[in-house]
Amino acid sequence: MGQAARDDLLERLGKQATLYGAPRGVRLRHLPFRIFWPRALNAAGMTWRVNAPTFFGPGLWGRLPDLVGKEIYQYGSCEEGLTRAISGKLPAGGTFIDIGAYVGYYSLLASLLVGTEGRVVAFEPTPRTRAELSLNTSVLGNVHVVPLAAWDAPARLTLRDFGWRQSSFNSVVAPRVNGNPRCESIEVEAVAVDDWLLAHNIVPRFIKIDAQSAEHRVLQGVRRPIEKHHPV
Repeated sequence: MGQAARDDLLERLGKQATLYGAPRGVRLRHLPFRIFWPRALNAAGMTWRVNAPTFFGPGLWGRLPDLVGKEIYQYGSCEEGLTRAISGKLPAGGTFIDIGAYVGYYSLLASLLVGTEGRVVAFEPTPRTRAELSLNTSVLGNVHVVPLAAWDAPARLTLRDFGWRQSSFNSVVAPRVNGNPRCESIEVEAVAVDDWLLAHNIVPRFIKIDAQSAEHRVLQGVRRPIEKHHPV
């Protein structure tokens, strides 16, 4: 992606971020149903599958009222700072490692940024979110989904899956969820990321990690490529 296209992308992100930060009355005027619907679902204890348009173009299948799904559904983006960093610093033709890819928001964005000469490697251990990730990236030839947990050694881990209403908090360590929500314990295979990258001859240019309190172990697992290749 050329610089002019990136500038346009960042301008669109800025407009969405301005709306996100606007007073509640302004947001309600612009997005009355999109503000109301996730709240109604949350109050009723229900979930809803949606295809949410993103600020960069492709629609993204996800669930409401999960926190990440809700933000993308309402504003076409989430986590403005990280989204802006990736949009500005991931080069065309580079390789993006998406650790904790969830349903694929950053993987889709990175796919667009790196283009056909680049590649995206998306690690996602939770079966339910990985199914949506695979669907969202199925037509993208430069995205490879890895059905493993990123770790610092080969292992078999117990992952807590909180279901669609709180699926962005799934974790293999102490979860950051208030109260005592119901969860399902799932056994997942884990891999040392640097071993996997070396085995597949992959040199990362940008590594994004969102592993719900397991980041330290993941970082230990990418120590060698960080020291050797200095990715963002």
